[in-house]
Amino acid sequence: MEEQKKGRPTKYSKTLIKKILERLAKGEPIRTAVVDEGITWSTFRNWLRSKEGLRDEYSLAKSDGIEWSMGDVETIAMQTVSRARDKQADISEVKAVSELIKHRQWKAQKLFPKVYGDKTQMEVSGGDKAIQISWDTEDK
Repeated sequence: MEEQKKGRPTKYSKTLIKKILERLAKGEPIRTAVVDEGITWSTFRNWLRSKEGLRDEYSLAKSDGIEWSMGDVETIAMQTVSRARDKQADISEVKAVSELIKHRQWKAQKLFPKVYGDKTQMEVSGGDKAIQISWDTEDK
C-alpha cells in the first residue's frame, strides 16, 4: 500500500521559482515577489533550506537585483536634474529622489560591500623593526 503525504500539495515548481528569481533580479523585494506569486516568505525560506541549489540561485538573483537598481540610479538622477532644470520638478521631488538614491547606495554597500563598499586600506611601516600584532582572548 502506497503511503500518502499529509497536508496540501506543494506549490513548488521550476516555473514559480523562475518567476520569483526574475523579479528579484529586477530589483524587486523578495517579500513582494513571493506574496504576488501566491506563497509566503516562510514557505520560500523553507524551500531555500531544502531545495538543492536554490540558495545559490537566490543569491545570484539578489546580486543581479542590486546591479539593476544601481544601474537605475544615474538614470533617475539625470532625469530629475533635467526635470528640475525645466522647472517640472520642485524641491520636494528632488529631495525624495536624493533619498531614494542614498537608500539604494546604502543597500548596495551593506549587501555587497566588496563591490559597493567604501574602500579602506591600511599601511603599516616599522622601518627595520619587526611589527607584532596579537589578540588576547582570555577573560580578565
